[in-house]
Parts: sequence; structure tokens; C-alpha cells
Amino acid sequence: LWVKNGRRGDFCNVGVWAYSRHPNYFGEIFQWWCLWMFSYSSSEKLSGGYVDPLWWVGIISPLFTMQILLNMKPTGLCNAEGQSLKR
Repeated sequence: LWVKNGRRGDFCNVGVWAYSRHPNYFGEIFQWWCLWMFSYSSSEKLSGGYVDPLWWVGIISPLFTMQILLNMKPTGLCNAEGQSLKR
């Protein structure tokens, strides 16, 4: 109802919202990238994770999450931006 009547004010741009309009999506993507980086130390190879093929296969998860949240029309950022702009 308050959207139809016209709300006063503007978008929140304080705190985390000063850096990202969708901090929950940023947090989700950041979490998956951090998990992938932390998995570097779990390699059984003495020289580290970069020679371990499973570590490189693990990059699929953060890339897939970014694809879903940033580029797919029915979900994520495209949907959030579209719904907000239509109001």
C-alpha cells in the first residue's frame, strides 16, 4: 500500500549498502569464494592446492553461484533490480 501511495525518501545508502545495493548477494558470492580459497590448505599435496586437480574442480561452485545470482533472469540480481524498478 505504501508503494502505491508513493514513499518518501530514497534508497538506503548507509553502511554496507553504500558499497553494494544487494549486500546479501555480495555476501553469498563472497562466502563461496572464501570457501574455495580455504580449501587450498586441505590439499593432500605437499606443494599446495594449486597442483591438486580437485581444488581446481572446486572453482565450479563459486562460478556457478555467481552465474545464478548475477546473470540469470528469473533469479538473483536481474529479478531484484527488475522488481524494484517497476515499482
